[in-house]
Amino acid sequence: MAPLELKLGLHDPVVRNVAGIDARGRVALSKGDAPEFPGFNESLKNRFGVVLRFNPDSLETYTKRLKQPLIELADKLGYGIMIAERDYPLHITIMEGIYEGTDSQKRDDLFASVAQDQTLAELAIHLVGLKICANALLIDKGNVLLTAINIPSEVGNARESLKQYYDAHGLKPAVIKNLLHSSVARITSYPEDADKTSLLREYHKKLLSLRRDILHHPLELKVDQVSRMGTYSLLTD
Repeated sequence: MAPLELKLGLHDPVVRNVAGIDARGRVALSKGDAPEFPGFNESLKNRFGVVLRFNPDSLETYTKRLKQPLIELADKLGYGIMIAERDYPLHITIMEGIYEGTDSQKRDDLFASVAQDQTLAELAIHLVGLKICANALLIDKGNVLLTAINIPSEVGNARESLKQYYDAHGLKPAVIKNLLHSSVARITSYPEDADKTSLLREYHKKLLSLRRDILHHPLELKVDQVSRMGTYSLLTD
């Protein structure tokens, strides 16, 4: 059983999934296997997302307890980092719909239509005001994930409704099972003269310290907006 699973003391599918991601990430780091993130792939232009955004108090707490320590760690060890609320918005994806065609104009027109659809807006409006208890920090190779072990029923209901909506509007649902997370940081480069294995060992130690803090004192993220837009635009505009 993975250490994170033992600490959480639970055995439901969400915990098993989260613990598995974390265990694989730790093994990869021990082998020096944390590839540099090259940037957001243009294939993301074919994805439309419904995502949760958070109020100023939540963002301030995230910055103090997670964003700033991760930036300071990157500066100390000399690696490059892409991080939420500096390089892209902090967000949690409820579900994406994938456009599988090849006509970019048709795709853009469809996304614009769906984004303005009142039916879609009504599917997600009840998520505004929802409080997400983010209590697990996962080490996924060079990616850091902030996750909620207890997924609110409102999220599960919204995902089921979105699946049906996407099916009805010609988009393939990108179903997310047993996971509610935000990708908060990615390693983008390493110093040329660095011992990568040693660097990742120090990186791992600090992340474990941050994880203990998040586990014992979860971040509360209060939703104040549900965005409906293309994923690539969300991440790069």
